[in-house]
Amino acid sequence: MKSRIISLIVIFAILAISHLCVFAQEIILKQTRDNLEILYNQKRVLLYNFETNKLKPYIKELYTLDGRNILLDAPPDHLHHHGLMYAITVNGINFWEETATSGVEYPVRIYGNKTVANDRLKYAEFNNEIYWVARSNRFAASDVKNAFLIENRKLRLIIDAENDVLMVDWTGNFRVGDFAEKVTLSGTDYHGLGLRFVREFDKVAKHFNPANLPYPTGGKHDLIETPWAGVYSKLGDKPVTTAMFTHPDVRGSSVYFCMIDPFAYLSATQGINKNHSFIQRAIILQYVT
Repeated sequence: MKSRIISLIVIFAILAISHLCVFAQEIILKQTRDNLEILYNQKRVLLYNFETNKLKPYIKELYTLDGRNILLDAPPDHLHHHGLMYAITVNGINFWEETATSGVEYPVRIYGNKTVANDRLKYAEFNNEIYWVARSNRFAASDVKNAFLIENRKLRLIIDAENDVLMVDWTGNFRVGDFAEKVTLSGTDYHGLGLRFVREFDKVAKHFNPANLPYPTGGKHDLIETPWAGVYSKLGDKPVTTAMFTHPDVRGSSVYFCMIDPFAYLSATQGINKNHSFIQRAIILQYVT
């Protein structure tokens, strides 16, 4: 019998050199009908949006420890760019873009909310069960019979205040839903875990990687095969370094889509534009950012 599980592990880290003085050590998780907020020292560090009338749940805001948000949501030039989001094409249905025929990542429930604090690290975590459905089934998206994929997404935000580091561990576990016998994963060369930066990064941010590989297009549309990719810029008068890392256990290549012109973007891709994946056996795709 074939396995119907695919796992994606993504860890997203933000390192901000802000020389923050930390006094309180409190981390709080608050949930409303449409959003989940994580507070540290009584200030927002993460906002997760899961409105059921939108086409996908995503991280809408993500802050450095001194209070600077690095994410841009639904800008006029690309309304389907939502902060930090994960989307690909499934059985020919595009979940990345938002058109009359695009798919819907329907957030069924939030559960497993938890906060933990010790002498050094603080973290908060939660899970989001998501049904990936065709647009034609949008108004019956909560019915599991209409799901191509059933995703169990786990997000954990980790804070190392001593080193001024904030990290998001994004884990997605998928299984084939009742609407399909099997699914084919495909997409463009930037489909995957995508991050749209605030306008201050546009045309001035610097992309870098561990092997100092060149960026041939000058930041217009670069694809770099590398264990990790980073972006450096200033927000206000202080620097911010953002990076995504591929997990050491990943099989095959890891490709990062990098852009600064006309806007700053970073995406951890799975190379599915060249090698389509089929959920017929156990597949582990692991990224660390």
